Amino acid sequence: MATIGRSRALVAARNLPKTATAAIVLTAAIGAMCLVPWDFNMVADGKLLPEIRQRVFARLDGTIDKVHVTHGAMVEQGTVVAEQRSNALDAEMAQFDSELEKIKEQIATAKKRRAMLLDPRSGAREVDLAEVNGQLAALDKELEGLEKRRALLAEKRQDLTITAPINGRVTTWRVAERIEGRPVSRGQQLMEIADPSGRWEAELHVPESKMGHIHARREALRAVDPDAKW
Repeated sequence: MATIGRSRALVAARNLPKTATAAIVLTAAIGAMCLVPWDFNMVADGKLLPEIRQRVFARLDGTIDKVHVTHGAMVEQGTVVAEQRSNALDAEMAQFDSELEKIKEQIATAKKRRAMLLDPRSGAREVDLAEVNGQLAALDKELEGLEKRRALLAEKRQDLTITAPINGRVTTWRVAERIEGRPVSRGQQLMEIADPSGRWEAELHVPESKMGHIHARREALRAVDPDAKW
């Protein structure tokens, strides 16, 4: 056993210079990595996009009747890109039209009665004429209120005509297939339009674990050019 112990000590002593040399080399490598600049490349998936982009949203609940554009189509601001219908809005307007028609008929009847009362041969009393005039005033006021509310509905109906918010190109794939004939909700995105004539930007998909490197590089660039857009 003593012989084996002496052999192990001898082997360890012989390997000591190699171990020390490896430790020195490792320490030097770590020091070089900390002190010597070196390139760090990061690979990420991404896409190149126009900087000016706007989404097109549905302004009302309803159904998309017709889509007038396809992917890649160039449009100008105000161009009709889709048309929508709203059964609820149509029913509400029909109800207002019916109420308006009834009020107008009542006004016509009251005016005929007033004309008869104004005839000297009718022998009408002042109280009867005052009653009819009061009725007409109330009906006229009611008619004015209904017409204002219907005008608001008509203005709201214009939102069913969907237009391009900017000049640009439709970037949504299979836009008609996605939304035509389908119900949509207010605020739902229908398509996106981008202006290819302006500046472009790269949109990269970087894992959260790598974002620290991105932030550090951005701060370094801002230190060089504070007015730059990063």
